[in-house]
Amino acid sequence: MNRKTWMAGAIAGALLVGVVAVAQDKKKEGGAAAMTMPKPAPELQKLAFLVGKWSGEETHFATEMMPAGKGQGTFETSFDLDGFFVHFQIHSKTDAMTYAAHGLLTWDAKTSQYSEWWFDNFGTVTQYIGTVDGDKFVMTADVDYMGKKTKERVTFTKVSATQLKFVLEGDAGKGFQKEIETTYTKQAGT
Repeated sequence: MNRKTWMAGAIAGALLVGVVAVAQDKKKEGGAAAMTMPKPAPELQKLAFLVGKWSGEETHFATEMMPAGKGQGTFETSFDLDGFFVHFQIHSKTDAMTYAAHGLLTWDAKTSQYSEWWFDNFGTVTQYIGTVDGDKFVMTADVDYMGKKTKERVTFTKVSATQLKFVLEGDAGKGFQKEIETTYTKQAGT
């Protein structure tokens, strides 16, 4: 190997080592090589009172779609996807039916309100819009259940650290009327 080839190789190697060292330093310092991860909206912490495993006896009021009666309901909520969403899992059983649903709820900074997407075992997909006022979380939606268009209002009210009141109301053109009311009790350790 001649001297010029050896010298060119040594210079290229030194430059390569220098470039790698600079890139590693930038990474350590949080420079361009490091990515800053977004953080969940602080508004989601206002919903922390919903997190846990809950159960309670449901009171169902007679509607066009359902008879009056009693039921057993459970729901579990947790922060999910690195704290960007509240994940709901709902189960309800009455003499007339079994209901199951999943929801993903987040804060929408563009609209300054909460948005939830709800999926249930009737094949329904609904988007709710919500607000928090103290210990009360209220969501509303335009709903199409089995071909019937209605409006829904869902209200969760913190009664205590271990109790939540849940009210589901529907409006099929005659004003909001109660459909389901439950006081849920939080399971110990959740």
